[in-house]
Amino acid sequence: ESARIEAAAARTRAVEERKRRRLTVALGATALALVGVAIVLYLGHRARVEHTTREANAALATAWQKVAIGDLPGAVGAVEQARAALRAGTADAAVIAAAEDAAARVKRLQRDYDLERRLLEVLLRPIPGGEWGGRFSTADVTDVMRDLGIDVRQPAATIAAQVRALDTAVVPMILRVLHELALRPDSVRIEPLALEPLLGAADLLDVDRERELVRGLWVAHDVSELRALRAAIDLDATSTATIELLAMALLGCGAQTEAISTLSAAHDQAPEDFWINNRLAWLYGGDPARHEEAHLCRELASAVHPLKRFGIEPRPPGPGRPPRGGRRGR
Repeated sequence: ESARIEAAAARTRAVEERKRRRLTVALGATALALVGVAIVLYLGHRARVEHTTREANAALATAWQKVAIGDLPGAVGAVEQARAALRAGTADAAVIAAAEDAAARVKRLQRDYDLERRLLEVLLRPIPGGEWGGRFSTADVTDVMRDLGIDVRQPAATIAAQVRALDTAVVPMILRVLHELALRPDSVRIEPLALEPLLGAADLLDVDRERELVRGLWVAHDVSELRALRAAIDLDATSTATIELLAMALLGCGAQTEAISTLSAAHDQAPEDFWINNRLAWLYGGDPARHEEAHLCRELASAVHPLKRFGIEPRPPGPGRPPRGGRRGR
């Protein structure tokens, strides 16, 4: 009897053992299947990530190429293409962050591009009947500056703070506007435009101390010191921007002869500089003996006109005249 019981127990154990083995095999197979599925899903995910990353990175590379050649609208479109690829696909967080950073940087570049274009358009748009490189409408320039949040009738510190609030890379262009307005301080409709706040604000915005000295002499209308500075300055070691500003200060103080000679020296340094050629064309235009020089400067200025960078063709150059109302060189 006990033998039969033992045999029955053995058969039961054998059955249970077979069940356990089958279960183990089944569980192992399931686990392998799950691992396989996970691998397939992972590889598919990685493939999608890599595809999206390639698309986004290619679009971002195109965006920076567009930036390099000055095609900011094209850069904006390329960045949006990258962002669209990321929205439609799967990407790493780093790629998404890179695309968002690029979008912010290109947007800032586009804003600065539009700001510079707007300032150049109003600064280089002559008044009706105006001459090539001559008197722009100061009222129009100040109106545009006000639209940008810069009131040039305020004290120097306020003007400088308003410029800094723009947080823009085109401060050199704004400095030029302040200098140009300073050269015509009394032509804003009926209300005069004070010289000191314009040049004082430029001092606060400009890091160059040599130009600060020039502006100080300009404000003081110290022609003798400006002439002495012109005689003492090492033109070969001085930036073109500083030499041009010195010429503007001399011109603003009535020393036109010295202004022309100073601009000529700047022209030797930078013969293809638009602003120098533009101003020389204007000044030479009033002297029949320098007609050919005026024509050459107008042609050079036309060839490198800054509005061309914005796809704007400037009006054909015409004859220039020296500034009205200024005192001749003494």
